[in-house]
Amino acid sequence: MKIAPLELRRPRSVEEVLGQLGSLGSDGRVLAGGQSLLPMLRYRVLSPHVLVDIGGVDSLRSCALDDGLAIDALVTHCDMERLPAAGNEPSVLALLRRHAAEIAFRPVRARGTVLGSLMHADPKGDWPLVFFALDGEVELQSLRGVRRVSMQELVAGPLETTCAVDEFAVRVRVGREKVDPVSWGRSKLSHRAGEYAMCSAVALNYDSGWECWLGAIDDRPLKLARVSEQLSRADAGSQAELRDGLLAPAADELMEAVPDMRRVQALRHAHNLLDAVWMAMDGERRHGNGN
Repeated sequence: MKIAPLELRRPRSVEEVLGQLGSLGSDGRVLAGGQSLLPMLRYRVLSPHVLVDIGGVDSLRSCALDDGLAIDALVTHCDMERLPAAGNEPSVLALLRRHAAEIAFRPVRARGTVLGSLMHADPKGDWPLVFFALDGEVELQSLRGVRRVSMQELVAGPLETTCAVDEFAVRVRVGREKVDPVSWGRSKLSHRAGEYAMCSAVALNYDSGWECWLGAIDDRPLKLARVSEQLSRADAGSQAELRDGLLAPAADELMEAVPDMRRVQALRHAHNLLDAVWMAMDGERRHGNGN
């Protein structure tokens, strides 16, 4: 299906973007990389009269360590994959590189943006899981001012956010207390390479304890609080001991949160989570050995 006729505007500054969105209201839609938006236009899920293409706003291409981490609206998946490495960098940058490298295929990663993925709010999307786990905040701007909303506040449901029609997402921020976990692990299970995940998980080990998150399950990522607490109290054992102790509790907690999920699905997600946890534990051991 072809995209319905519309007008394309190309502002060159944030001020121009805000002015156009303020005057267009619900008739306008922001276009960044287009990897999420354009398919929705083709299938007439969305039918704006005007696309406001922010690709020419060069001030929105930064990814910087600024009292934490700040990622601007035009930073692509490839930009994250190719972040320059530094010897004393916070460990979350390695997580973001690894995560970005497994998103779809290179042409998609070259065009798609991190903020575009967050604003698309697809439950199976790659970036929402990570920024839920990192307590990310999205900065929304409009002519009325600036407001920061947590990922929990931003996502209203599948493919739906609380962003007003005159606002656009300028950047996502991660606080400095979250950017340097002791170790991290992630795991993603797909039918075929490049597809959306059947199961996805992120495990973060901080000095304060573990945080275990699941994606691709419901309308938003889910933290398994009881499993995180149990893992924080447990002594590291073998991989088999880890599965024996956490597999059933993880599946049980997930089924309580998503009552219509079948047991076999919950166990699949639990196995995938434990792969992420084991990856984090392995990273902690290597770090402790100085490797």
